[in-house]
Amino acid sequence: MKEAVEKASGNVLTYGLGLGYYAYMVSEKPNVESVTIVDSNEDVIDLFQTYILPQFTNAKKIKIIKEDAFEYARERMPKGNYDFVFTDLWHDVSDGIDMYVEMKKYEKTCPTTEFSYWIEKSILCYM
Repeated sequence: MKEAVEKASGNVLTYGLGLGYYAYMVSEKPNVESVTIVDSNEDVIDLFQTYILPQFTNAKKIKIIKEDAFEYARERMPKGNYDFVFTDLWHDVSDGIDMYVEMKKYEKTCPTTEFSYWIEKSILCYM
């Protein structure tokens, strides 16, 4: 995630919450204004909001949306004016290729946005 953290600026959108490592790292950057996290797992969101988010120095930058990532990408991402989008929905190449290909389709709806993907270089090796 190092490269995706370094490149993030402005209004950041991330698909996939996990335990919030990416959200934390980018929220610490002075040039990041907001971090919108889209995740569909209510249990993960509740755990994050209860135990992890209160420890963030810049929690005020974080907004969590409970929604399917692909629905959000299709219907709401183009209206969001995001500067940087990071997608981290898969565990590894074996479960990531199809989701990667699907999410790449939505890049054209946001031509001024920079996109980055979890383990993209590895995925591309298998395509």
